[in-house]
Amino acid sequence: MGVFGGRLPWTAYASAAGRAGRAETLITLRKTSGKPRLESLHELPGRPDGRRAEYFRWPLPIGLLRGAPLVLKIVNLPALPRREAKAAARYAVGDSLPFAPRDMALDAWRVGDQTLVACAPRDALAEQARRNAVSGFTTVPAALAALRPPGAAGGAELFLLADDNVAGVYLLERGAPVFIRESTIHRDAPLAVEIARSLEYLRARRMAGPETNVWIVGSRAYDPESLQAMESVLNLRPHPFNPLAETVEASPALAAAIRGREAVFAPLIGAALDGGARTRLAPPRGAIMRRAARRPVAAGIIAALIAHFLLWGWSRAQRWDMEQGIDAAEARLAPLADAGAKAGELAARIAQARGEIARLEGELGAMPSLRGAGIDWEAVWYELARVMPPGAALTSVSVTVNGDGARASLRGATRGDGPGDIAELRRLVEGLSKSPAFTSVSVGGAAPAGPARDRLSFEIRARINEGASSFALPAHAREEAGS
Repeated sequence: MGVFGGRLPWTAYASAAGRAGRAETLITLRKTSGKPRLESLHELPGRPDGRRAEYFRWPLPIGLLRGAPLVLKIVNLPALPRREAKAAARYAVGDSLPFAPRDMALDAWRVGDQTLVACAPRDALAEQARRNAVSGFTTVPAALAALRPPGAAGGAELFLLADDNVAGVYLLERGAPVFIRESTIHRDAPLAVEIARSLEYLRARRMAGPETNVWIVGSRAYDPESLQAMESVLNLRPHPFNPLAETVEASPALAAAIRGREAVFAPLIGAALDGGARTRLAPPRGAIMRRAARRPVAAGIIAALIAHFLLWGWSRAQRWDMEQGIDAAEARLAPLADAGAKAGELAARIAQARGEIARLEGELGAMPSLRGAGIDWEAVWYELARVMPPGAALTSVSVTVNGDGARASLRGATRGDGPGDIAELRRLVEGLSKSPAFTSVSVGGAAPAGPARDRLSFEIRARINEGASSFALPAHAREEAGS
């Protein structure tokens, strides 16, 4: 059974509800200028196969999918608009799915330099939507990312999901998931062994080190047997994640009501914070309308309200158009009264503007024409790198383009090797003088520098030749430039 939630029509609120352990829970959050505040957390009688629409009169909830039938993948795609990213992700993961791409619901969103793809069979989503009265779904990584925004943690964080029938491993860096693995397990299956397989694969890729914070969430986060098995199999003891200490705040009474079970409610609170903003897997179109069709009285009332608001909006639009027409007619009459008085003032302003235009055109004609279009700037930088001796380094490069061409001012310093400083400067000047990219090379100045005055700072002036093409580029760089 998944976790469900939703977003209230007021932007200051978000809510989520679903199974926390073996009970039903409704969570409401208020967004404030600081940490979001946990307003309420109601545990309701659990009904695993019953409808929950009576708990969500408004809005329709958002389900949090985990394990089967959800498939999560991280793929390398360029930064694309959302619609193009979804099409590219569908093509990228199509051959590796246990179901046909045409039969799946898919969403993709950017996480750092990669793209996270979530997909599930449409039939499974339709069944979940029918049983639980949900209109869309989000994922556990999205909920965890909402709990850990960028900057909340100094380094990488590893989250372990320990639920009744799902084991998950998620690595977050700067609040974004970079590794995801979920698997469905039987209730009596060894949870630690399944998590160990995921961690072995993760460590083989060297994506997690000993300094990584390890958290555990889910209904088995406080199970002594599960924690002891993890400690013996994984050689680590994860800490139950407490969103009341890390992400949200709550009143003392509410904090006391869930003390010792904070990690169980963490995915629910993350779903309320996210509200389906990161991923929005939708069931097939028409599922919500079919539910409305099963309630003819409610559907009739909704249709009547919609018709009423449409009629009201049409009448308001007609009245507004008439008022705008009257205002426009009055506005056209007003300028005629003082048009004669303003004619002289307008003529003076026009003459002044023409004089200013003539002055600017004269200044533009006197400006020297800019040159430098024939310079291969990439080759110039390669040439500077080629002739730079190991005992010297540039600190700044400034280029001036005027009527005489392009001139460069190279500022730098030696590395402080003692008497060899002058020799390094001489080698740099000789290299620039022999280079086909530069002419008129001269030293503008040189002086001791550094805290102990053991280095030599210098300035070299040179003219950059035009028309030079690829004289310093290596072979692979010339091939890339040609392609």
